[in-house]
Amino acid sequence: MALHKYGQRKYTLWAVFGFYMALKSGSASKAEKMIFPQLAIRLFDGMKPLLNAQEGYLQALVYQIANKKKELAEFLKSDQVKTWDLLDLNVLIPPALEEVEDWEGLQSHCIDYLVEKKRDDWNHWKALLLTFEKLNTPAKAIEFITSYKKSQNSLLAMVEAASRGISGALPINEAAENYFNFMSKKRSTFPDLIKYFSLKNFDQAKWLAFLDQVDCNDQIVKVNVEKFKFLHREDNLDVDAFVKTQVKNYEQYQVQLKAKDAKDYHPADDFLLISALAILEQSQDKVSLEKAAVLLELAALNDKHQFFVRLWLVRIYLRLGAFNLAKGHYKILKVSKIQHESLSHFMLTRLTSIFPDFGVLYDAFEQYETANNEITSYLLQAFEKGSYTQLESMNDLQRIMKSSVSRGIIQVEIRKTKQFQTIPKLEALTTLKIDGMADSRDFDIMFDIPRPGQERTSQLPGLTLGPKLGQKWVNVHQIKYNILKSLVKGTEDLKIESDALKQAISDSEDEVTEIEKWSLQVVHLLSVSALDKKKDQHYSTLLAKLAEAEPIVARAGSQSELQGQFSWPQLHVLYTVLETVKIVADYAELLGKHKSSIQFNTAAVTALKPKLENGLYAQVRDSAAAIKNKRDVTVQNELDAVVNWSGKLGFTGVFRNSIDHIAESVIEGIAVNQDQALTYIRSIKL
Repeated sequence: MALHKYGQRKYTLWAVFGFYMALKSGSASKAEKMIFPQLAIRLFDGMKPLLNAQEGYLQALVYQIANKKKELAEFLKSDQVKTWDLLDLNVLIPPALEEVEDWEGLQSHCIDYLVEKKRDDWNHWKALLLTFEKLNTPAKAIEFITSYKKSQNSLLAMVEAASRGISGALPINEAAENYFNFMSKKRSTFPDLIKYFSLKNFDQAKWLAFLDQVDCNDQIVKVNVEKFKFLHREDNLDVDAFVKTQVKNYEQYQVQLKAKDAKDYHPADDFLLISALAILEQSQDKVSLEKAAVLLELAALNDKHQFFVRLWLVRIYLRLGAFNLAKGHYKILKVSKIQHESLSHFMLTRLTSIFPDFGVLYDAFEQYETANNEITSYLLQAFEKGSYTQLESMNDLQRIMKSSVSRGIIQVEIRKTKQFQTIPKLEALTTLKIDGMADSRDFDIMFDIPRPGQERTSQLPGLTLGPKLGQKWVNVHQIKYNILKSLVKGTEDLKIESDALKQAISDSEDEVTEIEKWSLQVVHLLSVSALDKKKDQHYSTLLAKLAEAEPIVARAGSQSELQGQFSWPQLHVLYTVLETVKIVADYAELLGKHKSSIQFNTAAVTALKPKLENGLYAQVRDSAAAIKNKRDVTVQNELDAVVNWSGKLGFTGVFRNSIDHIAESVIEGIAVNQDQALTYIRSIKL
């Protein structure tokens, strides 16, 4: 309100926008939630007539916060809004009219948008079909679709109409075939149609018969046909035969590969991508992961800017515990600035239990700080220009970047890394509120073709780094690290944090691994002992909990358990146990340094570190050494298996020469990376 007192129109608009953002962000008090909408309406009424489209957009936002749905709908239908023709206002119209069930108004708007303004927008097509359904005029719907110019969206509208069962629509298979015939040379064909194939009225056998008669005289047509066939693959797919076919398809278009611009997408790479999916769907054992990596490395070698290939290689190499190989591909992806919010999780999730690397974590964290400064600058410029459409989106982005799951993951991993490396103090590390965390991670961007109605291959347990973590995982680890800061002195907040951790461990069971749960329980018991440092029973309970990890660590290094399958799960156990042991050892050491000012059970605390050194710590080191000692035999076995397999795929010419070299490079590279991780584990001192 202070801004409004200046009397200038600009400041009044700023005040109104401030009301809107306070309400939207949830920062407004209960009283403000009642007052702000009324004030905003009153201030806007005093400024009419509106001078431009940006003010019109702000007017729409005011109606939203005041919950004036009818007024919003009438305003958006007004001639003034039509004259402005602002995209951000046009986007608001369909949902606003739908909410008040103004079907005739929505229909009129959609027809005007599609016909008069000649904007072939898919969202308006979907809204238009809804109005025909609500007004019970199916004949008009079909008439409109068929009379509209033939386009991607008009043909897709017929498929949509068929999927909704609108009377008079073509059978869904026929509509899909018409769409394919028109769009077969476009890469968007597959994602446009895929959602309709799980419907009951879609005939899979008929579709496959249609694909068999398609003239594949074009690279993209062939790619689309093969992807659709793979979508409807049989449960008992002959994977080796399938891969051989796709290798032949890939080689068929090597001329186009050489001729294309370096930054253009090479559609034939999809042949190798679906081959990798077929391999990984059948099995997620180590050799299968390596086979998939070999095919994808071939694609990456010949197509430097292949995003989907490199993203899959990042996932495969991290699962195999090959950090530097994953890091190399991730760097080439050039994920920067706000892209970190949606994509960084592919590289940084549980990173410290693969290979602690402060550098890659800090680079990601710094992107958030840089983005925040840049967004603040953009916001100031947008305020001065009165660009309220930009203000809202940039304000939302800044809020997300300050408090998100992705940022939380990075901060937790940085704190984990601190147990293994000396890192600079970061004042910007914050504790994020669980109820305010945004989750903008994109999991669906990975190239994936699951069977209709089935789980994505990329989310199979054998291809992920543990359970899908989120707000609860970030929260429980934040509490853990808050506790570690107050263990020695036993601050007043320690009891609160200790109770909070116990509850958070229970709440987060679906997001943590078993060894993470054990580690968190150890920290909880450590906090309990810190609240009463003289009680002997607390230390006995703590040691008993620590001992529970001994058989798990033993299995991580056991030949019978590994059977040549050493990868991330074993590294995850070793690194997590090592971090936990260091936490307990550091606590005991710090208590010893404060023995003149803090009373504690001297005998129990003094015995902690030697017991750890001769127990879990030694066992972790021994397991790491045992795994390293088996490497030569397992690597040779894997190399023989993969080279023998790749030699039977039917590669010819330059690809035949490349594939053997790639196979050797992949297997040996993975072995070197795993050895680096194991050596790092053995280098950590208590």
